[in-house]
Amino acid sequence: MKNIQIKFLGAFVISFLCVANSICESQSSSSFNFKIINGAPASTKGSPIGLVITKDFFGRTGICSGSLIGPTAVLTAWHCVDQVSRNNIRVKFGEKFFSLSSFYIHPKIKIGKQDGFLYNDLAILRLRRKPRGVKQIPLLTSVKTSPGAKISIAGYGRDQFGKIGVLNVGTATIAAVTRDHFITHFTGISSNTCNGDSGGPALAKNKNNRLGLIGTTSFGTVLSCGLGDTSFYINLQSSSAISFIKKRALGVVFN
Repeated sequence: MKNIQIKFLGAFVISFLCVANSICESQSSSSFNFKIINGAPASTKGSPIGLVITKDFFGRTGICSGSLIGPTAVLTAWHCVDQVSRNNIRVKFGEKFFSLSSFYIHPKIKIGKQDGFLYNDLAILRLRRKPRGVKQIPLLTSVKTSPGAKISIAGYGRDQFGKIGVLNVGTATIAAVTRDHFITHFTGISSNTCNGDSGGPALAKNKNNRLGLIGTTSFGTVLSCGLGDTSFYINLQSSSAISFIKKRALGVVFN
């Protein structure tokens, strides 16, 4: 199996990727490696990018990122909540923590037998109450994202200085698009995702120049998240992702 790196961060440190000012990873199983590198700090006040905090069965803490896509629905990565119970997941928006009433994982999650990639790496967390003063992120489905498109990425993951837990935002360029993934390459010029950014958003603009969610950070190919890293985002414009989101996330807006 190819040695991919999921962008999750745990205290036991197995490596496993938010738009900030108005719009973040956890730990799971497997041998993948999952930061915003070359990004800029952003305010969490009113931000729809949440810090997802988990605790596994051994009491080990992990962090991921997530996006508020409905009044009480947070979209994140499946590997962030794998083998974690509902009571051991919290999401932080601004300075407030929110517990869950339930959560759902994509029914067709899989690890490719030949490429080792994660497919349908998605989970929806339902909060017990709506975060006040936080505006949800719409999903962009009216415009198909193509190679060459500029995207915004964000999360609470490790930055280029090794700092963790601070919301950072950055930009990247789509290098390739498949049915299941958006792919970017890190050359040191733009930004990249890293440990703690899993589940965080990749956003692009529609015809009206408004940002919408097109992907969630899943995994990369370089453990350090440095030069040469190829980052993979789950393609939320795929029929598989849209069907799951429509079924499990109430109040989602598509633009």
